[in-house]
Amino acid sequence: MTCGSGMVRPIRKGTAATLNFAAVMAQASRLSKDFDPEWSANALAASEKAFIWAIRNDSVPFVNPDDVRTGEYGDDVFTDDFYWAAAELYLTTKNPAYLGYVYQNQQPYVHQLTNSWKFFIRNNGFHSLLENTDMLDEAYANALKENHLILADAILEQIYVNPYKIALNVFEWGSNSDILNQAVILCMAHRLTGDEKYLVGAEQITDYIFGKNATGYCFLTGFGSKQAMNIHHRPSGADRIVEPIPGFIVGGPNGDKQDQNSVDYVSVFPAQSYMDVEESYASNEVCINWNAPAVFVLGYLNNARK
Repeated sequence: MTCGSGMVRPIRKGTAATLNFAAVMAQASRLSKDFDPEWSANALAASEKAFIWAIRNDSVPFVNPDDVRTGEYGDDVFTDDFYWAAAELYLTTKNPAYLGYVYQNQQPYVHQLTNSWKFFIRNNGFHSLLENTDMLDEAYANALKENHLILADAILEQIYVNPYKIALNVFEWGSNSDILNQAVILCMAHRLTGDEKYLVGAEQITDYIFGKNATGYCFLTGFGSKQAMNIHHRPSGADRIVEPIPGFIVGGPNGDKQDQNSVDYVSVFPAQSYMDVEESYASNEVCINWNAPAVFVLGYLNNARK
């Protein structure tokens, strides 16, 4: 990073981000191997190098430099990151040493709400392993599947009793990320079993995203009769075009309203704590970690309902 004075000030890497890089590169290597073997090999080399660095530097949380004021996104629990990275590296390389790391870093089979960029990491690992159970010990594979279906059934139970047919009763920053990640879990349950109930549950969650919610807004830009128009996204706000860039999921209702000093919320209820104004970074921001599950869920539903 270069400051106004021209002096370069480094932004340090940490253990969590390094392991997440390793996981993504390992998966990318696996998926690209057949059509771009050279790129695939480079990606795998980068992944393994990152994993080695993380092993040697296994407790380095990211901390902003003194002169950086943007979001720090701190994380000092790395077992879930090791789990995901080791899982992806094992599936790509078939090296049993990586499987050993998976077994040594057992994770609770839960969906931890809020901060999905940090707390959904273990679930990414679960899902990749569930896609490749033929590479696992039978007992471990069966346990993963059983635990996933227990989690998915718990989500369905909440959907059944919620008037908006969602499995969420806590609305914090990025609540749409939480609910879309629940839809991912249901899609995975449908993939494992073929049971229609999981597909219907995922569809009910997307109904919420598209407007069947306490605000009436469609939370995907460019769609709906009551659209999010004034998103907290600088390119959309600066392009002199009235409509925002289409295809973005906004954060959604946030009962904590961290921006309430500059945003006049019209409701005191958490499920309605959303404002379609550019200033509302707490409810109307766009972010990759809530767009990603939307892409997965909509793609899965489109394919399943053909």
